[in-house]
Amino acid sequence: MSEQRETTRLPWVYRIPLILVLWAALGLLVAGLTEPMIRFEQFWIFSDTISLWSGTMTLLESGETFLGSIIMLFSILFPVVKNLWLLVLAHLGQPRGLGMKVLGALGKWSMLDVFVIAILIVSARMNGMTDAQLLDGLYYFVASILLVNLVSTIFTWAPKLQRSDG
Repeated sequence: MSEQRETTRLPWVYRIPLILVLWAALGLLVAGLTEPMIRFEQFWIFSDTISLWSGTMTLLESGETFLGSIIMLFSILFPVVKNLWLLVLAHLGQPRGLGMKVLGALGKWSMLDVFVIAILIVSARMNGMTDAQLLDGLYYFVASILLVNLVSTIFTWAPKLQRSDG
């Protein structure tokens, strides 16, 4: 049985690049959460720059507990947990079974983070009085999400590729 388990592991030659990509994605995620993401300007006089983290904290501190908690859960915690979970699977080299079921459950909710940010940007731009400029934090965040989804897709294909090799 342990022989069978060993043969279903991804070889290190595949795991090392995936692990490096996931660490890069984690770094981009931290930058995406903490770096300014959007600058709002009103009447060319008032300007406010927010990151996802600072905006979430402002919502929570101002009593908007429900909205702040939703953004905290789906736009901050889920991407971090998904990235860390993929790192664990990559280190173990076993992208199958329960690990992939958990990843599939997280994956169903993972695009909500991008949706929340899209709504924020669209609502700011539709308000004619406010100009919204996208800043580096948004691009770091999106790059992180894309890298994690790329690795997740590779993990989804890995068991199929292994079966066809054997």
